[in-house]
Amino acid sequence: MSEPAKVALVGCGAQAKYALETLPLIGRQVSAIYDPIGPKAGQRLEGREIRALGPDGVRDLARDGAGAFLVCLADNRKKERLFNDCLAAGLEPVSAVHPTAVVASTAKLGRGLIINPLAVIQPHAVVGDGCMIHSGVIVEHDNRVGDFVNLAPGAKLAGWVSVGRATTVFTGAVVIPGVSLGRDVVVAAGAVVINDIPSGQTVAGVPAREISS
Repeated sequence: MSEPAKVALVGCGAQAKYALETLPLIGRQVSAIYDPIGPKAGQRLEGREIRALGPDGVRDLARDGAGAFLVCLADNRKKERLFNDCLAAGLEPVSAVHPTAVVASTAKLGRGLIINPLAVIQPHAVVGDGCMIHSGVIVEHDNRVGDFVNLAPGAKLAGWVSVGRATTVFTGAVVIPGVSLGRDVVVAAGAVVINDIPSGQTVAGVPAREISS
């Protein structure tokens, strides 16, 4: 059996730190870490040099020995763009699912995910590509979580919740059963969402209401 392809991390912030912790636990080796913006001189992460993406962008990853990738960026839209660029370059998307996360056998997970310790994905939930699921998040049964969603620590989605593409639900927020969040929604920390939220809105409070940007 051949060795799994080495994984390039695209991004060098908190999400890269999570990936560096989890990937060795699931038998994946990191080849290098890249900063899409360009690292400061001598910048390192966990003792590793941080490289800049060169003129050819993600194509540099393959030339540097990577056969797989994991995009580690907090900006959901930038993450989506780089994810698609890596796919187009022929690289394999890899997920970093921590061994202490609980994922139901009937849940369906997308590609290029980071799922942190003690997160729970319940039966028949669907989680799309490129999502960031932080520690202590609960994604209950029959949820539909779109691509490139960020669920911050302790966020709780009750049953039959739908979350649109590139939405962020911040720390400790709660979404009650059956609620739909549109695309590019931001739910503030500690909010309780009891009604559907249209795309592009930022909401806060108990119950959650739209706030001005």
